[in-house]
Amino acid sequence: MKKLLLLAALGLLLACVSCAAPMDTPPAPHGPALEAGEYDIYADGSAFNLEEDLASFSTLQPDEPITSINLRMIDSVPPMEHTTKRGIGIGSAIEDVAQAYPDEEARISTDSETSICSTLVEFMQSEEYDSGTLCVDYHTFVLDGETLSAAEWLELTQDWDEEQYQKALQWRGLRGYGMAIWFSDGSVMDIVFSMDEFLPVQGGADIAV
Repeated sequence: MKKLLLLAALGLLLACVSCAAPMDTPPAPHGPALEAGEYDIYADGSAFNLEEDLASFSTLQPDEPITSINLRMIDSVPPMEHTTKRGIGIGSAIEDVAQAYPDEEARISTDSETSICSTLVEFMQSEEYDSGTLCVDYHTFVLDGETLSAAEWLELTQDWDEEQYQKALQWRGLRGYGMAIWFSDGSVMDIVFSMDEFLPVQGGADIAV
């Protein structure tokens, strides 16, 4: 974590980035959801806890809490090479990502404004797949120690009010994690790890899933 804090002190801009979905939004991805530990950043065999690092970064600009870490910005300072828990980093081939995450559904968006929920393996076999810009966005939610997919989360919270959200945040360990893997010409050009902010709205959580 100290190395990540040093990068933040150097003034790196850590922007919150998520896959943009068109107006016709498909259903949210179903399970199996990635475990919370899958959203930590790994380097030299060690994991950097995402929640702890974001909290530390946010002390540098308390008026605007930081909710995401951009892997491309972190790797701009050598010699550290950061990856996901499954070894995916900047420059990884899309085939390697599909092999690393064969069963997990994600929100997949393309530069042609196509947005579907699918595993990456299935998407690469479809007619929608091309080698242009692509974003594969994974989301996981944790409540009462239970891991939920995006679809399970939305179904659970569709009738929640503000009081229920506050109780979940304070007493039920509510957390939301995101990992957006960006591709260009068949290889990873960036990965954004994030934690969702929960803002209760009518009909469910105000989140991009």
